[in-house]
Amino acid sequence: MRRGSVAAAVLVMALFPLTTVAGKTQRPDMITFPSKNGDVYFNHQKHAKASGTCRPCHDRKGGKVKGLGKAWAHKVCRGCHESAKTGPTECQGCHHQQKKKMITGKGTR
Repeated sequence: MRRGSVAAAVLVMALFPLTTVAGKTQRPDMITFPSKNGDVYFNHQKHAKASGTCRPCHDRKGGKVKGLGKAWAHKVCRGCHESAKTGPTECQGCHHQQKKKMITGKGTR
């Protein structure tokens, strides 16, 4: 498997840590996106509250993010941060060289 394919597979697996509890889908609080330029720690809960809707990122309510990858994230995430005049727009604002322990509301993943 090529290096890019491995990275894409890891990214896709990171997008689906949703669990079902008593018939309800629980979204993760934090998601880690591995990157050679430094991992990106995405606070899903904070972004969901700020946008008030799933639509800025998701095609449908929750689940898969169509086209997610480096180009998509740089266009959509950075574009949103620039238009909202909040959040990081420079590389080091999202990419962190030092590893963090990812903690979710339902335990450690």
